[in-house]
Amino acid sequence: IAQNTLNFINEQLFEVEDSLSYIEGTLSDFRSTQGVNLTTEGASLLGQLRELEVRRNEERARIRYYNYLLDYLSEDNDYSSIVSPAGADVTNPTLTGLVSQLAEIYARKMRMAGVTEKNPAFIRLNTEIEYTKERIQETVKNLIEASRVLVDDLSYRISLLDAEVR
Repeated sequence: IAQNTLNFINEQLFEVEDSLSYIEGTLSDFRSTQGVNLTTEGASLLGQLRELEVRRNEERARIRYYNYLLDYLSEDNDYSSIVSPAGADVTNPTLTGLVSQLAEIYARKMRMAGVTEKNPAFIRLNTEIEYTKERIQETVKNLIEASRVLVDDLSYRISLLDAEVR
């Protein structure tokens, strides 16, 4: 779990660094065209722009986590090592509960290692795993859609502020 979480966080840091470079470039462009001294209004606009960029990048990171989760669930993985939503700064309690539930059910299944696949308890656990995976996938698809709407809104607001700064 720790290695998966670390890999995911490293990918997110790269994205945030890229966004900060963009904001610094915008600030540099603004300073070169408007002079080095920022007015209070200009500084306020750049602060708002920076805040919106950060929020957009956070939401994009969530979308990447959601896509990771969908990909992970589409394969026959060890669900006990899944990156938790909290590790990706996702605070949706429904998703967090479902991912925890999946890991717990899978751990119960692994404790039944010597049992045949025809054992009713083993079959029941497999059914629970599939049902929980389906619920996670449905939840994630809804979260992706909501996040995309938010990213589009933030992008629009960023473009308005960017035009105002320039």
